[in-house]
Amino acid sequence: MRRLAIPMVLAMTLIVGCASHPRPVTLETLAELRDVQPDVQEAEVEQSLDQAMHHYRRFLDEAPETAMTPDAMRRLADLQIEKQFGIRAGASKPRVMAVPEPSQASATSQADTPSPAALIVGTGQRESDLEFERRTTAESGILAGSNTGASPVGAVRPDADPAGPLEAITLYDQLLTEYPSYEHNDKVLYQMARAYDELGRTEEAVDTMERLIHANPHSDHYDEVQFRRGEYFFTRRHYLDAESAYLAIISLGTASSYYELALYKLGWTLYKQEFYEEALHKYIALLDYKLSIGYDFDQTHEEEDERRVADTFRVISLSFSNLGGPEAVPEYFSTFGHRSYEDRVYSNLGEHYLAKLRYDDAAKTYRSFVALYPFHRSSPHFSMRVVETFTQGGFPKLVLESKREFASKYGLKAEYWRHYKPEESPEVLAYLKSNLKDLATHYHAQYQSTEDEDEKIAHAIR
Repeated sequence: MRRLAIPMVLAMTLIVGCASHPRPVTLETLAELRDVQPDVQEAEVEQSLDQAMHHYRRFLDEAPETAMTPDAMRRLADLQIEKQFGIRAGASKPRVMAVPEPSQASATSQADTPSPAALIVGTGQRESDLEFERRTTAESGILAGSNTGASPVGAVRPDADPAGPLEAITLYDQLLTEYPSYEHNDKVLYQMARAYDELGRTEEAVDTMERLIHANPHSDHYDEVQFRRGEYFFTRRHYLDAESAYLAIISLGTASSYYELALYKLGWTLYKQEFYEEALHKYIALLDYKLSIGYDFDQTHEEEDERRVADTFRVISLSFSNLGGPEAVPEYFSTFGHRSYEDRVYSNLGEHYLAKLRYDDAAKTYRSFVALYPFHRSSPHFSMRVVETFTQGGFPKLVLESKREFASKYGLKAEYWRHYKPEESPEVLAYLKSNLKDLATHYHAQYQSTEDEDEKIAHAIR
């Protein structure tokens, strides 16, 4: 009779798994299929989980120990976690960053070539630097599916019934003790860490993850667990430990779904230690990787992708600002190699300074790009931004000077137009026309003022 226990329990489990589904409709002919209405009712699975757990318990209590025993123990514990927290074994995904508020500066230019301001996509400039840092470096739980974060040891959520998860932890512990060579030990440790985390027992969750990575360095969960460790250490300012965790992921290569996030967070880890140049290497590596997989900065992408790229450009601006500003950018790229997206780096840095009302630094940044790349498609837009920066700052003499400079660089006979057709840049021509009109008005008024002065002198002599 005991020999029949295993197949009987497994059969019952299969029955339970199908219990919530209606019996299929029997049709006399294939033509009747068109008259069948789909069943869109949601199935209730709570009872199925309870029944499945009941049968696994019965199997463990009554059946003799076999090769299936550890699997049954793991499955029963997994179901306890699923019932309490809705987390299924194996369900995980990389952490998603919070959405920033849209920026006034992120409106895209209607022209074919975006202006420097329009090169900034969703940077959330309304955030202060501190708010930006808090948002983009926040820990969102130790393990996937968790919202606990850094909870105190032993803290249990108000809505949590710890009985199920505690039973699961006991089962996992028993399984690891009695079956130390169990082939799925990494999955057991992973789920046990999740159970601890959901109960707010963060330190024990981290200890369990440490066991996992040391005992199972080739586990499918290795990169995720390393990322969660990195998050844990980062939020506690244990930056060397965080570095080690993020580097372990990067060493796995681009196959890891956590590769991008690890590069980004490693950059922040170095930034927080004031290793700004080293941090830049990681951010630039992230942008290089995006390009290598076909990312186009001029196209629309998934919100998460655009948000990560925009946040990367913004922290690049913070890094360059800490390294000396406008002078640091050309020096960096001349030393470590030029990039096709340098215009966006300069643009974001200029807007970073403009948001802080540092008009001179903003203008220097724009002018630096124009000096390096006088025949770049975007150069006229950077020159326009110089004029707009001094106008916004209320510097009339500098506005006049920058307008003269624009007219000289982009007049119809200027060398710039040997590289592009004027009719292909209507926005530049329109700005040039407006600029020339402003200059003519200014010089005419100046001439009139000189004439009036001469007349006054002549009248005084008489």
